[in-house]
Amino acid sequence: MKIIDLTHDLEPGMPCFKAGWHEPFSSTTLGTIETVGRNTKKLVMGSHTGTHIDSPAHFIPEGKNIADIPLQALCGDVTLLDLRHVGQNTAVTPADLRGIPLHQRVICIFGWDAHWDKGDFYQNYPYFSEEAAQFLIESGVKILAMDTPSPDDSRTPLHSSNDSAIHKLFLKNDIILIEYLANTETIDFTKEYQLIALPMKIKSCDGAPARVILIEKEE
Repeated sequence: MKIIDLTHDLEPGMPCFKAGWHEPFSSTTLGTIETVGRNTKKLVMGSHTGTHIDSPAHFIPEGKNIADIPLQALCGDVTLLDLRHVGQNTAVTPADLRGIPLHQRVICIFGWDAHWDKGDFYQNYPYFSEEAAQFLIESGVKILAMDTPSPDDSRTPLHSSNDSAIHKLFLKNDIILIEYLANTETIDFTKEYQLIALPMKIKSCDGAPARVILIEKEE
């Protein structure tokens, strides 16, 4: 069984969304084997830290919380979309998506995870046009994963009238988003895979860090 781990390590100093209210990841020692007979850490992070899953409650009032997402939706056959041709600050359009049979689970691979440690991960990434988002909604997609930090244009100002418009469009249509995928360069597009994406089960929460893997299907 070949397994590809699409999850970034959680570690101090990792990229974090640049907002004053977003807590960066930290890991400090609570106890050690020498002092209390066991190693234990205190972890501090936001619910959208590292590779994570957005539930509708992230942006939609009364939306589904992370613990309410059925595990069956997060596990199973997946379509891989090779979107590495989409450039910086460029929108995915329906033309990029047509003619490809889509499972309910879709992973969009831009190769943007290569920017993870370069200091520009949150800037200039490819994004989805409203027309492309609507195409995916009408195609019956239920899980949409990507190696970028967001489906929205990074140049849209926070708190503007169009802030996170594509996020909101997907989430109000109950499409679960998986963001910040890692190691996408190890994917073989000639193979078929199953997706397993398991978020931390945090009651009444809008999102959660997740372990996301692909399992290569046997021929």
